[in-house]
Parts: sequence; C-alpha cells; structure tokens
Amino acid sequence: MQKLIILFLLLLFFAPLLVANAGEAKNVAILLFDGVQIIDYTAPYEVFGQAHYNVYTVAEKPSPINTSMNMTVTPKYDFSNAPQPYLLVLPGGNVDPQLQHAAVLDWVKKSANQATYVLTVCNGAFFAGKVGLLDGLTATTFHGLITQLQELAPKAKVVRNKRFVDNGKIITSAGLTSGMDSSLYVVSKIEGMQAAKELALHLEYNWDPESKYARAALADRYLEPINFNPPDDSGWKTLTNYGDLNHWEYRASTKKPSPAELMKTVSDQVESLKWKKKSQAENEESWSFQGDDGQPWNAAVRIEKGSDQTYTVTFQVNRAS
Repeated sequence: MQKLIILFLLLLFFAPLLVANAGEAKNVAILLFDGVQIIDYTAPYEVFGQAHYNVYTVAEKPSPINTSMNMTVTPKYDFSNAPQPYLLVLPGGNVDPQLQHAAVLDWVKKSANQATYVLTVCNGAFFAGKVGLLDGLTATTFHGLITQLQELAPKAKVVRNKRFVDNGKIITSAGLTSGMDSSLYVVSKIEGMQAAKELALHLEYNWDPESKYARAALADRYLEPINFNPPDDSGWKTLTNYGDLNHWEYRASTKKPSPAELMKTVSDQVESLKWKKKSQAENEESWSFQGDDGQPWNAAVRIEKGSDQTYTVTFQVNRAS
C-alpha cells in the first residue's frame, strides 16, 4: 500500500509534464552563434527540455562555437540539416556580427515562417527585427537596447514596461533571466497554465505569472546618457546605485576629476538632453524634464567633500509629485 501511495504522488506531481510529452514531441530549435549569452539559450533549453519537448541547437556550421564567457558548445544541427521547428528560440549575446550574415538571416526568416511560435530572449529580438518579423508588433528587449531595437525595427512598437510581450505567434522577452519567465509562459500557452506552474515547481523556480517587474522601466533609464568619464587613476568607487520606477540614486566617491571639471562634464551632457535648468550653485545643479512616459521628472547632481582627498558625487532622478 505504501508503494502505491508513493507511486500515486509521483504521478500526481509529474502529470503536467507527462501531458506535454503526449504524442510526438514538439521540436524546439535554439539558434547558437559565437558569443551567444549562456543563460539566454540554456534557460529556455532547461524549461522546454523539462517539458519533454524535443529541444536541439542549430548553428550556421557544425563546428563548436564559443559562447559568452568562453563556454564551448557543439550544435546538434547546422542550417542544412536542422528539423523544422514548432518553436524557434532566438537568444541574445554578440548578435551584431550575425546580423551581417545573409545565411543566418535567411535561416531565421525561413524557420520563423515554418514555426508555430517564435521566442526571442534579450537582444535576440534584433534577429526578428532585422528580418521584419516585428513589423506592426509590440516588442521588448534588453533594458539598455530599447532605443536601438526601435531604430532597427521602426515599424514595431518597442516598450520598456514589459518583461515579455506576447503577439500571438511571436513572443519577445527582456534580458537574461527574462528568458526563464517567457519560456514558462510559452509552456502555459501550449500546455495550459497549471502545467506551467507545476513545471516551475519542479524547477524550484519562484515563478510569478502576474509579475509586473520590467528592468527597462526603472528610473535609472534617465541616467544612462550621463557618463561621468572618470580617469583610470581616479579611484572611482560606486557607493549606491539603486531605486525603483519613480526614483533612482547613483552615488560614488572619487579623487579625480576635480569637482569643477566633473560638474562641467555633467552639465554639458545634460544640455544635450534639453533638460530645463531649475537651480545652480557651487557643486550643485538641478533640472526638470519630461520623461518618455510623458510625465514630469526632476534630476539633481551634487558634489560633497569627503575624507582622504576624496569627494562624493550624487545624481538623483525623481518622478515629480
């Protein structure tokens, strides 16, 4: 009797995974290339593999490739012999050189047209954008590349406030770990939400299907254009770099450049952003501007003397109340 109970519990736990394995396994093709981001392809591989799909890697050539951080991987197929995919996964990484290869783009477009679903992770969205798959759709990507994807795919609407975007056939996700969430979401589209939740439990992953977290929506996006340009021997050390959707503070200690030089560097860059100056004093300045959300924001920088010939630089942005 005890063995029967254990068997029943095991079947109960793994039932959603067995549902995904019913019938012929669905083909999941994952594109590989030199410099591919490890988590961008391994997270989807783990999720879809645990769902009992037929997951395989594909590259332009059958020879081993070097990923980011120098993992060596041998693709299972090349473009000439890869099976037709049910789901095509386009990971990110060192994507730019691949966008210049006609063979890569041709395979992406052909495979996407054959597939039932296409999932992009991080700047893997650039593959889809380059071949026109994002035209007329809403998309997202790695938080630091939102503007660049919009430039590459001007007919798409690239958003910051989504961890992943579902257009039906094409699902784009933000950076890195977002591929885990979007892969589980794709499983929920195919197998049902309960199967995806059970899969997340099996993976010991605290998946929140209703999560509103989106890295690109955080307030530090307004600090990205500001480069303090410290010299190599400045002793620059970041002390604080944290915030949320409505506020961000970056604080650092440094010995060089001088406060006056640093203030000029910041002021010149802010001027190019066309922010409106609110106040100015010695080693302190503030501005107001309209955010990309259409709402008013405030920004301020101040430099304070520290110890041991160092000083502290603080840059803040806040949504206006």
